[in-house]
Amino acid sequence: MQLSKIFVAATLCSGLLACTSNLDNGENMSNSSSQTGIDKVAQHQVSGELLYRERMMAPAGSKLIIRVEDVSIADKASELISSKEIVLGQTQLPYKLDFSFAQNLLESGRSYSLRAVIRSSDGDLLWTSTTHNPINVEQANSRLGTIVLQRTSAAISQPDSKRQPLLEKDWIVEDIDNKGIIDNSRLSLRFDHSGRVSGIASCNNYSATYQIDNSMLTIKPAMSTKKACMSEALMNQEYRFLSLLNKIESYQFDPTGALILTAGDGSTIKARMQ
Repeated sequence: MQLSKIFVAATLCSGLLACTSNLDNGENMSNSSSQTGIDKVAQHQVSGELLYRERMMAPAGSKLIIRVEDVSIADKASELISSKEIVLGQTQLPYKLDFSFAQNLLESGRSYSLRAVIRSSDGDLLWTSTTHNPINVEQANSRLGTIVLQRTSAAISQPDSKRQPLLEKDWIVEDIDNKGIIDNSRLSLRFDHSGRVSGIASCNNYSATYQIDNSMLTIKPAMSTKKACMSEALMNQEYRFLSLLNKIESYQFDPTGALILTAGDGSTIKARMQ
């Protein structure tokens, strides 16, 4: 009798364990299925390149605005589907298109196009795309190739100093090759429309010719006055500045608006508009 009770108890325990195991497995399977059932929103990828023909930089602070629009109805204003904005400064054209938006924003049977414009910090339209750049509704990506933006009359009518932020401004040097400058010393640059850059090199005035090609900048060896510096440290700083100025190959503006002149070896001169 005692053995029979033990056998029954063992059988019940075994059954309970099996049920518990099955319940656990069922819960795990349910959780797994639940996780698998979470669908990610499918994305439509757009690629290509934006450029314009003019050999110049867009004004610092202007914006490149990229829009995907529904253009299905010809006599109706286009409807915005997705957009992206890029502040131009260090980033300039040519610009590589690489962005995405939810595929479910596109409807089969409708017509969509990508439009790109550049607006000044004041909102003036400077460049705009003028061609139909179709978005492929039936695929998960649209490869648009090269899109050439056309310059507008508003951009042409702007003063040269507004179109080319480097020119006709006094730039005060803050740093030479990440080593700072001597306290209370003054170094400056001014690029004029005639192709000359001039300023103060620490002790002496200097002048040199320059050439700009998009973001590329070359400066010929400078001529300077021959006034003696008040200290050897100032004399060395002037020499470093003029030597580096002759090696400059490009320029750009950082997010704060500072002018960064860069040599082929990575050395830089940093200046800020007065």
